[in-house]
Amino acid sequence: MLFLLASPLSRTLSVIISMFFFQWPLRIFLKWLGYKWIIGEEELIIKSGFLIKKEECRIPFHEIHNFALDQRPIGTILNYGSVLLSTSTKMGDVWLHHVPKPRNFIAEIYRKLSYS
Repeated sequence: MLFLLASPLSRTLSVIISMFFFQWPLRIFLKWLGYKWIIGEEELIIKSGFLIKKEECRIPFHEIHNFALDQRPIGTILNYGSVLLSTSTKMGDVWLHHVPKPRNFIAEIYRKLSYS
């Protein structure tokens, strides 16, 4: 009942605020849903796309020279982050965003680099 009595300006503001707080996490989730990182025996496979446009990229482990982790405070709490891979491929540096358990991901790549 209170919502019906509110002014048009306050209703507009409430719609804008709710769109921001509900669509932003949804956008991140859909973006995350569209990416897969598969650590194979000899290469890292990056699959991207959702429903319509799908792409696949392969980076051999011997082409990865360095990696770094970028984890913001909210990422530390929710255990996700961005991983930077420095490669000697034509792609150059590759950012993987919203990686779940990024420290485990980096440790697994490091293990693969040790064996190759």
